[in-house]
Amino acid sequence: MATMTAQILVGSAHPYDGGINPDYYMFLSENGMARWTIVSENMSAKHIQSGDQRMAQWIPTIEFMLEDALLMIGIYILKDNALVNMTKQFFNEEIPRTADLNRDFPAKALEMMRKRTCELEFQYKMTLSVFKGSSILKQLKILEEYPMDVEVCVPVFLREYNIWNQKQEVIGCLESPQ
Repeated sequence: MATMTAQILVGSAHPYDGGINPDYYMFLSENGMARWTIVSENMSAKHIQSGDQRMAQWIPTIEFMLEDALLMIGIYILKDNALVNMTKQFFNEEIPRTADLNRDFPAKALEMMRKRTCELEFQYKMTLSVFKGSSILKQLKILEEYPMDVEVCVPVFLREYNIWNQKQEVIGCLESPQ
């Protein structure tokens, strides 16, 4: 079973108090095969029971895993015409709910699509929470090239049981950085 190693919230920021009012949620599951899943708002039990809430589920490339999530945002949330049209070229004029970026798109096309995503004007704020062991921890620097409002949350404190030495381990501290 894959574990969630990152999540992205996409929505609007409060103009005075910070935080985010999310409209969309993305989850990165890893182990074996990585997969980004994007869902729209209304994730309550009532809404989930009424049907599949996934807008899309993509298997990203390993090298560009974080940028592939931003590409999904450009297609499914921002609905950028150029990105949507490029995507349709490979899926019989449809926007796919599932895709394997390692197989379904030529590398050159993905490069062009990522470049286009970097040029987009994001009217949303994005918060990215990255958990210990996530592959995208090493890819965070790429966010400096994108113009959206973004807040990145990484572990500052971790207490968990280590199965290898059969002890609970603590990393970091809970002192406020400010």
